[in-house]
Amino acid sequence: MGRLEGYQRGCRGAEPRRLRGPGRPPGRRRRQGRRLRRARGARQGQGPPGARLRRGGRPHRRRPCRGRRRGRAGPDARAGGRPCGGGRGPRGHGAARPRLRELRHVRRLRGARPGLSRRGRGAAVIGAHALGRGTAAPPAFRGPLAGQRPRSRAALGGDPWLVLAAAALVGLSVVMVFNVSYFYGQAHFGDSLHFFRRHLLSIGLGTAVAVVASRLSSDTYRRTAYPLLIVVLVTLVVVLVPGIGVARGGARRWLHLGPLSMQPSELAKFALVLYLARSLAKKGERLATVKFGIVPHYLVVGLIAGLVLLEPDFGTAALAVGLLVFMLFAGGVPARLMAVPAAAALPALAAVAWKAPYRWVRIVAFLYPDRDPLGVNFQLKQSFIAFGSGGLWGVGLGESQQKMFYLPEAHTDFLFSVIGEELGLAGALLVLALFAVVAARGFRIAVRHQDPFASLLAFGVTLALVLQGTVNAGVVLGCLPTKGLALPFLSYGGSAMIAALGQIGVLLALARETE
Repeated sequence: MGRLEGYQRGCRGAEPRRLRGPGRPPGRRRRQGRRLRRARGARQGQGPPGARLRRGGRPHRRRPCRGRRRGRAGPDARAGGRPCGGGRGPRGHGAARPRLRELRHVRRLRGARPGLSRRGRGAAVIGAHALGRGTAAPPAFRGPLAGQRPRSRAALGGDPWLVLAAAALVGLSVVMVFNVSYFYGQAHFGDSLHFFRRHLLSIGLGTAVAVVASRLSSDTYRRTAYPLLIVVLVTLVVVLVPGIGVARGGARRWLHLGPLSMQPSELAKFALVLYLARSLAKKGERLATVKFGIVPHYLVVGLIAGLVLLEPDFGTAALAVGLLVFMLFAGGVPARLMAVPAAAALPALAAVAWKAPYRWVRIVAFLYPDRDPLGVNFQLKQSFIAFGSGGLWGVGLGESQQKMFYLPEAHTDFLFSVIGEELGLAGALLVLALFAVVAARGFRIAVRHQDPFASLLAFGVTLALVLQGTVNAGVVLGCLPTKGLALPFLSYGGSAMIAALGQIGVLLALARETE
């Protein structure tokens, strides 16, 4: 429907020009004819002389001239001393000039502003401001929901995409562990659901840890950095004591806690990240010196890696060194200072591998994957067969042949191979895409946080998950030497699952502080 043009220039008594809206025919609106007839009648002398009509057809009340000053002669004098109004000829000086047709003000439609339907004083003030009744900034909402986020976002934590990606990985883990461990449990424990029940218990405990961790603040993590590091060092020493530490598969890595067992090396990775974040954020510009930037951090990481190597656990020790290098670089330590210690660490790792013959054999098997397919390369060969059998779309869920005791440790370290066989290349790429989402959201939290400690903590936690997942995928694909590192969120393992979910809780806690 068309509207009248406000403050239109024209002669006195001229008909108001109608503007039509975009895309609409210039038809008459309701009651328009009667108003126009009244306007013509007023022009022809039927109405009061000199009456200016407004949109309703009624005479407009005469208003005083704007800009009138005191001391000017006459009630109609305006600024400059010239009279306001009539008494002028048709053209030229002193003639009647075109006047502005003053119409009733039409309030503009309310703009695209967020409206509130809450009760209380704050909602009323904000609603009045949105309608154009005030020019000052609206006061903060003081209702019962002040300072709270939307319920959907609060229910999913500080980062819904991170929660959904982790939940999808854990859900796939439930299906795959039940599928793969069914025959292992029946063969070794006489119970087909032995591993599955323990896996569900680990997921429940990990979820509880994640919820608690997501409710803590960055200041709480800052205060617990050094005490947690001391606790981890003590547990790494205790696990080496015969009779206390539990040995499985030739490695003493577990501590019994009632019906459950704990792997201190999983907690050591988080404690190391927490310590590095606290130390790097505290030292600031002093990181450019060897005394503060290199020596203390390499000593702590060397102590943790040495205790882990005594278990022995070469994979976790190498992961700790990788975390150190990346976090020092992210914390601001110059690359020239890290070059010499990194160059010295390579011969040390080579010496450790040479000292243990089985590690050297694994390195040789990695370099020559076609040799000894029934010996040291047996696991890698079966992993290749699993991926080759899966093809693009897989053989179907539950139809794997490699899980039937062909592929050792299929429910732990080589679970990704069974995923590639049953779900094919599409399923494997889906898993990698979910890990990419976790990595992207974690690094996004690290970039957005204003606190240097919290930013480094988010970076280190995300990096630990990404590095461990990358190493596991690289091992089963033959890109890295065989090493026993679990796939986060997917592989069977109580300590690994609880640690991974707990780190997700830490990321959610830091994400809330960035909002």
